[in-house]
Parts: sequence; structure tokens; C-alpha cells
Amino acid sequence: MSEACDGQRQCPTRTDGRLALFTHRVTASECQSRQRGMFHRCFSCAYNNSWVARHGLPAAPPALTSAQAPASASAAAVAPPAASAVGAAR
Repeated sequence: MSEACDGQRQCPTRTDGRLALFTHRVTASECQSRQRGMFHRCFSCAYNNSWVARHGLPAAPPALTSAQAPASASAAAVAPPAASAVGAAR
């Protein structure tokens, strides 16, 4: 997801479209601050100022894969609620 409706970006959003192993959600100002501080991932990011000047901003965020789904949602779907387990034991 390159830029969400809340104004945050996935850092880094790779220029080749592949997903990075570790990512962070950052605001546009945090992104600029990281670039000024020469953050070690900025060279491969689609929001890098030099990349944006040549190619423009990233168009659409990549689709979320099942491997990236929030862990809490998948755990809730697999594990039954604790209250029903207690009620069954009575």
C-alpha cells in the first residue's frame, strides 16, 4: 500500500513494485525527514524525491496479500472466543 486515505505511506514503497520484508507506516513529513537524514532504504523507494521528479508519484497501491493480512484478524477467525469455551465447560 503506497499511500492510504489517512495520508500515510508504506516505507519503503519499492520502485520495482515488490514488497519489502520490513515496512513502516509514515506520514509525508516523516518520509521527507528520513530522506534528509539519508535513511538506508530511501534509495529504493518510489517516494524518493529524485525518483518522483523523473517518474511521478506512485499510482496505485499494490494489493494486500494474505501473508500481509493483520495477524489479529486471522487469529480471531481461527481461535474460538474464550467465553464460549468457558460456557461449554459448565
